[in-house]
Amino acid sequence: MDINRPELNFKPKLRVINDDQIARIHMATLEVLERTGVKMTHPRGVELLEGAGARVQGDRVRIPSWMVEDAIRKAPSRVGLGNRSGERSVFLGGDKSWFGPSLDCIDYLDPITDERMRFTSEHCRITATLADALPNFHWSMIIGMADDQPPDIADRVIVRQALTYCEKPLVFCCKDTNSERDIYEMALLICGG
Repeated sequence: MDINRPELNFKPKLRVINDDQIARIHMATLEVLERTGVKMTHPRGVELLEGAGARVQGDRVRIPSWMVEDAIRKAPSRVGLGNRSGERSVFLGGDKSWFGPSLDCIDYLDPITDERMRFTSEHCRITATLADALPNFHWSMIIGMADDQPPDIADRVIVRQALTYCEKPLVFCCKDTNSERDIYEMALLICGG
């Protein structure tokens, strides 16, 4: 390395809007939340927001700007995602980029036959195994919907497949809080606590 030439070690950034525009959007958002509010149909959520200082009229919740700003101040500057062994391996925050497959596919395109078919729990096993093997994927999502399972348990079956066949941090969607509770318990069992 030539000592007279500085080393080029930087990350290019794409900025679509400037800091002033970001601040104006933030202020407008605060005004909408405080004046117009949001429709909320989850009784416990309404109760929590009202108890914290939001104004509630029926299912309309108006959130004061001080409450939003307080929540932003209290939010962590980064969030760590753990892999199956519990090791925090992906940290969301700053300008670091992490890559992974993020889809909820309805159909599956077989890479060998080029046949398109409904996504099944077996396809989740295949895609979770592939995501786990690809070194430039840092996390994985459940990738598809299990058309071969009853709708009431399909989300749980897909997550089980993903947790079983991929050790990377997992992002998942579920249909309700009961599913989320079951998936959490399943993750504890699969990951060893």
